[in-house]
Amino acid sequence: MNISQIFTNYGFSELGSRHVMALCPNLSKPSLSRSVANNFKTLETFYSKETIRCIVSQKPKLLESNLESWIEFFMHYGVPNKYIKKMLEHHPDIFIKSTIFELGRQILEMKKSGITDFEIQHLYIPYHPHLFIN
Repeated sequence: MNISQIFTNYGFSELGSRHVMALCPNLSKPSLSRSVANNFKTLETFYSKETIRCIVSQKPKLLESNLESWIEFFMHYGVPNKYIKKMLEHHPDIFIKSTIFELGRQILEMKKSGITDFEIQHLYIPYHPHLFIN
């Protein structure tokens, strides 16, 4: 499936697809089509297609990240789904401008300073994700 078909499947008009591609030209690379399709499917576990269109239209670079790996990391670490959803919608830069490795390193540093896993999972990650962006 090519990128245009993927966008069409999620209700993007031709103009909407072109707008997203203009904001994020890397998405037009054929080598990214599988990754883009997987990211759309990952977003679909949290949102309706209409909400996905809004999120992707505002932050198309989100489709360049490996959302599945991010979600798995957050879930295994114990971050509740409601907070993952909140970050995807309101703070997508954590998925775009950071790495899982860097996030893990910062979590370890926070724990060394006495901050608990619960505080990181329920306070710092969902409400202060900017702290984890490089």
